[in-house]
Amino acid sequence: MTQVKIFELAKQGDVQAITSLMNSQLQLKNVTAKVSIKNGYLRVRLESNQIPDKQNLVKYVRQEIIGLKSESIKKVKVDGFQQGKSFPCWSQVLNLELQQKYTPASLGKQPTSNVLLETKQLNNISLN
Repeated sequence: MTQVKIFELAKQGDVQAITSLMNSQLQLKNVTAKVSIKNGYLRVRLESNQIPDKQNLVKYVRQEIIGLKSESIKKVKVDGFQQGKSFPCWSQVLNLELQQKYTPASLGKQPTSNVLLETKQLNNISLN
């Protein structure tokens, strides 16, 4: 399947496509993603031998999901698991409905907004 086809399926909320896109990037960091969705609520389980890096991985997931511009995904819960553990080491919920209100055009009207600063930081995210 082509990358364009996978992206289009992911945009429609296809969990296998979203999982494939994420794992293609995360495998370089020895992290595996498992994705499920129900009623616009996307759950992303990130698993690694070590405790996954919450800050960088949550930023990565946020960037990827916002980049899909999917109308079917409203909230995302990201859980970080260490392999072999049955409970997450950490969790983070992202409300995309609120974040999508702040487009670059509307942010220009709010130069002191924390959202503006966060958006600028998202453009330079790496999974180091």
